[in-house]
This record gives sequence, structure tokens and C-alpha cells, in this order.
Amino acid sequence: MIRLITNIGAVAVAGLLVAGCGGGTSEPLPAEGEVSSAVDATATDAAAVADEAVAQATDAAADVMESAGWQDMQANWQDSIGNIKDRWAELTEEDLLTVNGDRDQLVSLVQDKYGLDRETAEMEVNDWASSL
Repeated sequence: MIRLITNIGAVAVAGLLVAGCGGGTSEPLPAEGEVSSAVDATATDAAAVADEAVAQATDAAADVMESAGWQDMQANWQDSIGNIKDRWAELTEEDLLTVNGDRDQLVSLVQDKYGLDRETAEMEVNDWASSL
């Protein structure tokens, strides 16, 4: 009999402890599929954030390397005009002298002369500059 009372007391204490820890709430546990969906969504979000971080780091590294190459070319702009004209034959020497190494002006010039949207012209100039 004493043993039965001791066991009942232990169960009661355990019940109080569980209730005190929030384990005795009446909220149902999520279904297995709901947990799996939540985990999948979180993993997808984390992967998207990681991909964006990698893309930004890659772009930043490319910008640093490209800006150094661009600075060298800008310092020798008149010597670079021949290479630019090889890439974009419709640009005149006068046009390029006016640009005088300014990347945005070159993008605008390529955009105007070739009838491109700004983004395409920027990509062309970036691709060309990265090949130097």
C-alpha cells in the first residue's frame, strides 16, 4: 500500500513538473506533415539567403577586379580606343575621346549607338571590360 501511494505521489510530482514546463498545455501538437513543411520552408529560405550572399560576394569581387582593370585602361584611354572600336565599330574616335574613360558614359554611348536597353549595354561593357 505504501508503495502504491509513493508511485501515485511520484506521478503527481511529475505531472506538476510537466505542467510547469508548459508540457500540460491543451494546444495540439502539429501534425508530422506540418512540421516537415515548416522545416522545408525554412531550409528553402536559408538556401535563398545563402545564394544571394554568394552572388553579392561574387559581384563584389568582380567589381574590385574589374575596377582595377578599368582604372588601368582609363589611365591609358587613348591607347584603349582601338580595342574599344574593335568591339563596337559604330563608336567613333571622337565619341570615345569625349567619354574619356568614364564607364557610365561608355555604357550610354553603346546604348544609344546600338539601340540597347541600359541593362544590356551595361552587361556588354562589363563583359568586354572583364575580358581585358
